[in-house]
Amino acid sequence: MRYWLERPDDPKTPSRWIARPEEYAVGFQPDYHNGNGGIALGYGYTEKGIVNRKVCEASLWSTGEALRRNEVLKKQLAAGGPLDVSGLQGSPARPVRPFNAPPWTSYYASFAARGAGPRDTGHMGDVEIYTPGCGIGGQAIAGAPDDYATAWNYPPADGWYYPQDADPTCTYEDGCSGSPGPISDPGPDDPSPPPPPCMKVKARPYCDTATGQGGLKVSIGSTPTGFSPNVVKVTTPTMGVSLPGGPLANLSPSATVPVSGAAPGQPVTFNLCAFDKEEAKSGKPFTCCRATITVTAPEKTCEQGGVK
Repeated sequence: MRYWLERPDDPKTPSRWIARPEEYAVGFQPDYHNGNGGIALGYGYTEKGIVNRKVCEASLWSTGEALRRNEVLKKQLAAGGPLDVSGLQGSPARPVRPFNAPPWTSYYASFAARGAGPRDTGHMGDVEIYTPGCGIGGQAIAGAPDDYATAWNYPPADGWYYPQDADPTCTYEDGCSGSPGPISDPGPDDPSPPPPPCMKVKARPYCDTATGQGGLKVSIGSTPTGFSPNVVKVTTPTMGVSLPGGPLANLSPSATVPVSGAAPGQPVTFNLCAFDKEEAKSGKPFTCCRATITVTAPEKTCEQGGVK
C-alpha cells in the first residue's frame, strides 16, 4: 500500500494521513495480494531491461510467495519463465492500481536458486536494494526525472516519431524494425531543434465481434515532411503474443493487425516500420519511419457475437 500525507493538513480529519491508502498489485494470484511485507525502492530500467542508475526510487521491489501462479493465465506466464517464484517482484513505483493488475510490467527473482517449493513458504521477509549514487529523496548524482514513464522507458501509444535513415538492408518483405521512440522538445540548454517528425501514430486495441478476432488498430496521419507511407510492418517482442495476419498491413491511412495470445490487461510492445510500397519494391534503399509503442490489452476478451 502507499500512504500520503495531507498537504496541507485537513484539521477536520483525525490524522495528517490520507484516510484510504493506494494499492500496488503484487503477484498474479487474485486479488494480487501475495506480498510478504518486505519493500524497497530501486533504480529505474530502460525498455531493454538495463538498469538506469540516473533514475532513483523508480522501481518498487516487494517480497512475496507464489508470485507467478495464476491458473487462468498459466499459458501466458509459462512463456516468460518458472511459475513457482517465491522471492522478489520489481515494478514501476509511481503508478498504483488499477495499473499493473495483473502485474505484467514486472521483474521476478526467486529466493531459491533451485526453484521454489513448499518448504520455501515463509522464508521471505525484508529486502534492501543497493543503490549507490542515490541520496535522500531519491536524487541521483546526475539528476533524475520524476516520471515513471521515463524511468522505465514505457513508451506511449500515440505521438510523433523521428524519420530514419534509408536502410539498404531493408526489403519490401522484411520491412524494418525498432525505433528510438517519440521525439521530445529540446531543453532550454539545447540550441538545436529536433528533426521534423515523419509520422504521427495513433494505436488502439479493437475487437471484431463478427469473427471474434481482436487486435491492434494503427492510424498514421499526415506529417510536415510530406512522408506518406502506405504499408506498415508490425512485429512484437512480447513473449506469448503473435500476429497471425503476418507483419505487413496496408495503410489507408489506418490498418488493423490481428493479435493473439495477449492476456487481459497485459502490456504488449509493438515495433512499427511505415514505408512506401512502391519505393520499397524498387529494390533500392527506401525511407522507413519507425516507432516502438506499448498498448495494454483490453480487460475483456474479444469473442464472436460480443465482447466477453
